[in-house]
Amino acid sequence: MKSLISVASFISILSISIQLSSPCAYAAGKVNCDQVMSEINSGKTVAEVAKDMGVSKRSVTRCRRHYPEGESKMGGAMAKGEAPFDLAKARKMFATFEDASAKAPALFPDNSKTGGDTAAKPEIWENMDDFKARLVKLGADAKAAGESVKDLDSFKAAFGNIGKNDCGGCHEKYRVKKS
Repeated sequence: MKSLISVASFISILSISIQLSSPCAYAAGKVNCDQVMSEINSGKTVAEVAKDMGVSKRSVTRCRRHYPEGESKMGGAMAKGEAPFDLAKARKMFATFEDASAKAPALFPDNSKTGGDTAAKPEIWENMDDFKARLVKLGADAKAAGESVKDLDSFKAAFGNIGKNDCGGCHEKYRVKKS
């Protein structure tokens, strides 16, 4: 379970189901990171994915670290005008956030408080009820956003709100800042 924590940052879930034009691969092309992330996002642990795919746990962790942050990057690009607004993609992104919020608590079991390479602060386990409540709020906000977004302006408002108040608020409190 200690290796699970290496992929336990919430953002790992946010990369669910994005299909990129060229697959990400490591270990001289031997590891298909798109497949690795699909398996991780289905709820499997790092150890289970490594065993099922016949690769090392380190390779699975490397894929996670180097995999584009899919949905969030796509949303940011649409909000900034770097990618055209696509209502179907926006709704899929919010559905992914909603799904991720439901799966995230399982990535922080009590026996994963220490060990592994993690950006999770110890405060997660000290305030687990608050952490889980924040994930529930993210899920509810993402569901409401998916139902209410109709155009670019409503998307920008919803995406900005979730980024600042849900993702940002939780990361500020429970994620170690990158140096």
